[in-house]
Amino acid sequence: MLSYKFLGLFGCLIAAIATDTAKVDVSNSKEQAVSPWEESICEFEQWDAKNTPPRNAILFVGSSSIRGWKTAQCFPELTVINRGFGGSTIPDVLEFTDRIVVKYHPKVIVFYCGDNDIAGNTTPETVRNNFVVFAEGMAQQLPNTPIIFISIKPSGSRWSLWPRMQEANKLIKTYCEDHEKLYWLDLGSCLLGDDGRPDDSLYSDDRLHLSDKGYAVWTNQLRVRLQRILEKPCAATKENDGR
Repeated sequence: MLSYKFLGLFGCLIAAIATDTAKVDVSNSKEQAVSPWEESICEFEQWDAKNTPPRNAILFVGSSSIRGWKTAQCFPELTVINRGFGGSTIPDVLEFTDRIVVKYHPKVIVFYCGDNDIAGNTTPETVRNNFVVFAEGMAQQLPNTPIIFISIKPSGSRWSLWPRMQEANKLIKTYCEDHEKLYWLDLGSCLLGDDGRPDDSLYSDDRLHLSDKGYAVWTNQLRVRLQRILEKPCAATKENDGR
């Protein structure tokens, strides 16, 4: 498993390449392994350069389920930053952690990723291991910041992958339960109908991404967990959190 330090250095290298693009001979451009997400990350940085990103915000990071979440509207009582970029996997988030997570010094990190990993044939064990790299890196750089891992969701378009997603969820839940500052939040069960299958009314037409109704369900459940975490004393344990 790649070390967090290596991934961090790799991300910095990619950033440096992108910054110096104008100085590089275009004849060598095909040889540069610039991430397909570099443009999205640069857009975040351009916004930051024109604004003053708040510290101690609730940081939402991950794939399209985060990107599509209107977090500022859904949580008007909180200061939030949304750094979701669609189609991403956990290794993609790791590559850009310094640029979209650490720099903000968030009060809480809300993390959703893994859906695309499983769809890309990543094993549940590897999904768990990649999240461990993220969590260990945050424990070093942001030791006082709790992380809420939102469980990988079921969906109609990826229903055949649900057993593998459940296995990844189980592995990550076990890991979170053994570590302070880590919280696994089940936001998958609330998307299932009485028949045990995804409730299509909670999804958009593609039967993969959530509808406004689906996000409302997620918002209500996440708000409860966030309130518990934000209100408890710093020294409180998970047992006092009502998990």
